[in-house]
Amino acid sequence: MDRKEYEKLYEQLLEAAHGEDEEAIYTLARMYYHGIYVRRDRVKAFRYYEQAFAAGVDIDTEDLIYMGNEKVHNDDFIAALVLFNQAAKKGEEFGYECMGDVYFRQEKYEKAWEFFNKPKNKTTLAMYHIGYMYENGLFLEKDRGKARSYYKTIIEENKGDPICELDDSYQRAVEAIKRMGDEVESA
Repeated sequence: MDRKEYEKLYEQLLEAAHGEDEEAIYTLARMYYHGIYVRRDRVKAFRYYEQAFAAGVDIDTEDLIYMGNEKVHNDDFIAALVLFNQAAKKGEEFGYECMGDVYFRQEKYEKAWEFFNKPKNKTTLAMYHIGYMYENGLFLEKDRGKARSYYKTIIEENKGDPICELDDSYQRAVEAIKRMGDEVESA
């Protein structure tokens, strides 16, 4: 396809979306989110995602997680929980951990613990928060040994991976280990 054909397709999608064609709306959301044939624009993407979700479109779990994270950043925790729950129901276990993160931010540690423990394989997000809860006695009995174990697992499983080492939870685990007086071995 050449540029003119893409422009024509884009115009057809816009027209269909204005006519409330749900699939066109969802396609535009994905195009703007991923920067496919258009300049990446998360504001437009989110607006189209919301329209598609409200229309009942079957949205990908990745997109539900993205939408939920946008809601978290805007402190709309109830909407975030709905989106993360939808992702979890579709089999995306990370949706449970995202729900745990929402409850953690609201200082509802018992609910956070419940959702952090639903997935079989925990990500650094859940492991960091569980470690933090043990370190500070939040819902769980204070246990620096267990906290240290969670933090070290994050570091050991991700050490040497430049992408993982940039992860917020990885960085916080490194800081926690240092705060607890331990050394962090470099890769």
